[in-house]
Amino acid sequence: MNWPYPLPCLLSLSLFAAASENTPPTISFPPSSFDLREAFVLRITPSCNDDGLPTDGNKRAGWELVSGPANGVTIEVRNQNNYKTEFTFSEVGQYTLRFIAFDGEHESSRDCFVDVTASGITNVRGFEVVSSSYKNARTTWTTIRDNYYTTSGPHAAHLGFAEEDFHLDRESEVIVTLLYDGASYRNSLAWFDANDPGPEQGTVIWHDVATGPDQPLDQGSRTSLGLLPAGTDLRFYLIQDGAGVGEQVISQVAGQNPQSREQVAARFPQTAPGSLVVAFEDKLDGNSYDDVVFQVELIPTGDEAAQFDHPVEQLVGLFSDRGSRGVAHLLDGESISASEEIIGGVFQMPHENTTYTFRFLDDRSPMKFTLGFCALDSLTELGAPNLLFREQAILHAVTIMDDRDSNPGQSVTFRPQNHDLLGKRVVLFLIPNNTPAKFLSNPWRYTAMGNGENTKRQPLFSIPEANPGGLDQFFFFERDEETFFTIEDKARAATDGELGEASDSSFDDIQIRVTPALIPTERHQAFFGKTIDYSIGYEANDGLASSIAYYDERRIMKAANGSRRWDLLFSTLTQPDGAYLVSEFGESLPISSTGAVSVNIDYEAGSRSDFFIEQQRYGADVIETGIILNDEPLIAEGIKMINWGFQQQGSDGSFPGTGDAVHSSSLFLEAAARAGLALKNYKSRTYRQTITDWRRKTHLLAQWFIGADEQGRDVNLEPFGHRYFLRGAALAEAARFTRDRSLEADADAYITAAITLQEEDGSTLERGTFDASYHMVGMAFGSRYFATSRNQQLRDDLSLSLWKGISRFLQDVSGDGEVTIAADSRTATEKSRSGANKRFDFKHTTKALVFAEEGLHMPNAEDAAELILSFYGVMDE
Repeated sequence: MNWPYPLPCLLSLSLFAAASENTPPTISFPPSSFDLREAFVLRITPSCNDDGLPTDGNKRAGWELVSGPANGVTIEVRNQNNYKTEFTFSEVGQYTLRFIAFDGEHESSRDCFVDVTASGITNVRGFEVVSSSYKNARTTWTTIRDNYYTTSGPHAAHLGFAEEDFHLDRESEVIVTLLYDGASYRNSLAWFDANDPGPEQGTVIWHDVATGPDQPLDQGSRTSLGLLPAGTDLRFYLIQDGAGVGEQVISQVAGQNPQSREQVAARFPQTAPGSLVVAFEDKLDGNSYDDVVFQVELIPTGDEAAQFDHPVEQLVGLFSDRGSRGVAHLLDGESISASEEIIGGVFQMPHENTTYTFRFLDDRSPMKFTLGFCALDSLTELGAPNLLFREQAILHAVTIMDDRDSNPGQSVTFRPQNHDLLGKRVVLFLIPNNTPAKFLSNPWRYTAMGNGENTKRQPLFSIPEANPGGLDQFFFFERDEETFFTIEDKARAATDGELGEASDSSFDDIQIRVTPALIPTERHQAFFGKTIDYSIGYEANDGLASSIAYYDERRIMKAANGSRRWDLLFSTLTQPDGAYLVSEFGESLPISSTGAVSVNIDYEAGSRSDFFIEQQRYGADVIETGIILNDEPLIAEGIKMINWGFQQQGSDGSFPGTGDAVHSSSLFLEAAARAGLALKNYKSRTYRQTITDWRRKTHLLAQWFIGADEQGRDVNLEPFGHRYFLRGAALAEAARFTRDRSLEADADAYITAAITLQEEDGSTLERGTFDASYHMVGMAFGSRYFATSRNQQLRDDLSLSLWKGISRFLQDVSGDGEVTIAADSRTATEKSRSGANKRFDFKHTTKALVFAEEGLHMPNAEDAAELILSFYGVMDE
């Protein structure tokens, strides 16, 4: 985390501090935020504003790498006053960068996505929803809900959909905007063409449709499906809990659902021209139809025109003959026929170094102009024409010719390789009467026809979609190795009532020849193309997979305060005597003033020669308890325990002098990584130094452990089924905490082995026998891996393993909550590190059962937890 500069008060309200309530800082990434300096060098200047409250707050702002190669980017502050920061990328990958501002009380953050390929940075996108999109989404959903829904769901007349509404008569860009997320599942949203065999041919739009401050999407989030061809029959479907363990497809087409059940309401009146609203019900027995609600905008490609009438389907012939100054005269002079006209306006830049010559043939325009290219992959704002599209296009534009420096008869050369355009699709732009810099200084004052004395006219583009009214402004012709184009310099469509000089549609204002010829390309997948799915790998809750955010105990406890679930989980963290430090088996444990736990107190006092590093793992439980209660002194106690453990660490990452070195270290590794993630998710700024220190030491321990566990596996690992789950969880959590994704492969290998070794009935064995207590320890660690791993396929396999395993355990629970403990099991025969007889592990069992009901939707799992805790007196009646 970079904290290089203070957070100034940019919108000071300090005079009203006594009467005002502090609001969090506001952060945004307008298009001007991003400045691509070189192929692998990006500067970002976020917009950040604060109200100045609290006046004595410790205000800070800075950047954090959320995801991407851990050592793949260096961060350098360029200007402390406006947060301008330079990012230099050295590894290929997809990066999520987070800007965080803390005003002393409230914290705000915004993410941006950077895609780095072998040729450099290819995509930069801020993860924000502009205020207009958010407001429109809320307004649209409110209108639909209030007018067309009853208390139990939409009126029956609005169920289903009309096929003709989802048929594209014309080539169109399709934009999807999320209006509302009312689901309890973490659903995936996808689309397909009904002309294809079925949903298996579909494309995921958002892997995780979940909204909220800690979730990947906001109300009003938008994405483009790209430019789809005429004839497409658009259909959508959900994957029920697709971001978790779900596989059930819920289709827009009723016949593809179980019992052919209707799962969408899409017969709502259009809220805007070309827009549809689709409301999904994600349960096969539900009737709310408000689980995933989105708007679909069908934006046809613009009305292109042909300069001369010739048979081109759906194009309007436009002929302008103004004698010696008209387009016809130019074409006659160059021996160009109407059949050589190019329709499209999108061009493919060559992949090899090329020099183009632009010959300025004629200039009939009364306005000076700037002409250039912009690459389509730099345009992330959707739905041209609009202001943000024009602003982004000109922000990333490359100038070819400036009328102030060039006159008819002159030529300029243009080399795409000098502007990072090789291999990219581009469109041409023209700024009449102004320069890119002037337009960008005040873009919202530029209008279609221009107004006032300076006639501030907006840019025009070679794709009709981006122009006022979706009308053509460029004509292209190709002959041999040359391209000719002519431009109409005044917008052919204007805002109603706007003052200014109208276009005469002559297209003879600017005439240019290009050698060699520009390469026209298909418009499909070129015009915008689909946008990225930034709900994949979202790590607002770092260490927690998106589908199991409720495994964050602070969140679940806050939501469950006063409920049975609160009692269940809290009873396993505290004892009747009020001690927060408890063993796995429900016994209160002592702690020294330095943080040593249980038998390690004797080691510290010199009364025993060895210690057990695993005993310090209880610090993670104390930290979690303190976070749940917002008890900073309790958190400090837990930190002291983890720190005591790290103080025993050797230079190679091991713990010289600890008993049962490999297994004991694995327990501490899991706890240290989990504790670090918990602090990071809770108050990363407050505990920044601790997190940084633990991250380095945890990484060293993880690397040592992987090598050490290869030796003596027959003693340390193979006889103990639960340890495979433990090691998988420890390394998965360490991978997230240390940001070293190479650890994930070892974590996955342990979990794969755990699943493979599981008995057919779901049992995991300890020394060849079934032990109910250790079995549930394995299930709990398995659930921690599940909540942390990025390996979706393995998580799917593990979900079945956990279901089988927990079901196996429930067979040994009587109707009153007594657990059958086999006479030859470890719990019945072994002693703990302190020398006491081992007892049943209430804590891990309860955590596993709560996870089973919340994460796996296993019915009655929490009922079983309550019975067990009540039977053994761990939870009061």
